[in-house]
Amino acid sequence: MATIERSNIGELHDKLSVTLSKDDYYPAFEKKLKEFGKQANIPGFRKGQVPAGMIKKMYGQSVFMDEIIRLAYTELETYMKENVPNYFAQPMPLQNDPEKPSLDMNKAENYTFNFEIGLRPEIQVKAVEEKAPLTKYTIAVTDEMMDKEIEEIRKRAGKLEDKAAQNSDLDIIHLSYKNNADESSEAIEDVVEFGKSPKVLQEKLKACTTATSFEFSLNNIQDETEKAEFLKSAQKLKTVPAETVFTVNVTKVAALEPRAMDETFYNDVFPGAAIKDEAGFRAELKKAMAEQLLRYSNERLQNEIFETLVHTTDVNLPESFLKYWLKSGGEKQKTEEEVNQEWSSFNHQLKWTLISDQLIGKYGIQVPYEEVIQDIKNRVSAYFGIPAGEDAPWMDAYIKKMEQDEKTLEETHRRLMMDKLFARIEQDLTISETEVSDEEFAKLPSAHEHHHQH
Repeated sequence: MATIERSNIGELHDKLSVTLSKDDYYPAFEKKLKEFGKQANIPGFRKGQVPAGMIKKMYGQSVFMDEIIRLAYTELETYMKENVPNYFAQPMPLQNDPEKPSLDMNKAENYTFNFEIGLRPEIQVKAVEEKAPLTKYTIAVTDEMMDKEIEEIRKRAGKLEDKAAQNSDLDIIHLSYKNNADESSEAIEDVVEFGKSPKVLQEKLKACTTATSFEFSLNNIQDETEKAEFLKSAQKLKTVPAETVFTVNVTKVAALEPRAMDETFYNDVFPGAAIKDEAGFRAELKKAMAEQLLRYSNERLQNEIFETLVHTTDVNLPESFLKYWLKSGGEKQKTEEEVNQEWSSFNHQLKWTLISDQLIGKYGIQVPYEEVIQDIKNRVSAYFGIPAGEDAPWMDAYIKKMEQDEKTLEETHRRLMMDKLFARIEQDLTISETEVSDEEFAKLPSAHEHHHQH
């Protein structure tokens, strides 16, 4: 009869010793050997006619080791199910085990296998119990923001016409950057809007024609804000060292005529909204912008909740076991250095898993399968611009395909679960709302920094 002994070897860290006697493993070993004999293909013998002694000599030791180890794990699993409700990961063979058995099929004795396990701690989520205060920052949609947005939309939908030379802030100029130090490199092609390009570049591009050529490097842009703005649109220059000197050629100058503000424009931007005039268009745009800003606002609040809960909940972890599991529990063995690099974010994430598991249980949060499918449907409809609730015949086939995709199902389930969880936690915290401008919102410290300062 197999026996299992459990002893404590550290905080939330136990050792389990599984002892197997000959009666536990020998019958299974002999049975397996017999099966092996029936299947073995050995030259000179008919299948299934190989003498047992020969089979044992050739394959016995490896069959013996496989069977006895399999049995030890089976016994351990049964014990864990019945006696250890809350543990991390899978049990691991005891590190540097001085009693590690050397298995020998000719020695039918008692063998003891030692394992170690990490136990999940009991936790108290203080922030929720004490209704911790948090601020939700909401961004007001101002007329100025709307004017900017309208200008951008009109430009994106506008018409371009080639012209001989630059003479307006709205002019779009095509540039070709050739690296002076590297003749063989391909030129980088890019496009700038005159009025939005850095001052240094504007000076060189003023009244430019397709004959204009000049030298330029990113280091010429002294103003860091200007440089950052420029690199947002000139993505391809990001990969090149800032001191690189280019010869820049103007390849095309075009006048941009923004789209006229008329009924067709309003309804191109918001199909199906039947907008008649500018007031209606601005109202619709305000609604769309407010929705987007609310998303930013909620995301920020969720991050704040996440960081607050992780930093204010005492969670003891069996660190040495978890580091050992991180190092050896995966398919590929990791180095000490890799483990230490990963530990901080792993630790952070693990704490959150424990906290969120506990709260999901406490609040009884569930996401039925129907909700997952409905959410996928809604997202697909939104993506293809199909009005909600309208069934397209291809949609059913598409959803059927999605139902087979476990990754999508899992990710959607997790996202909905987290949304419900955060909404529920919000009710248990003391949340005050503060309205800020979009500039102020952009300057707020991230939740992560904010908690590290405390």
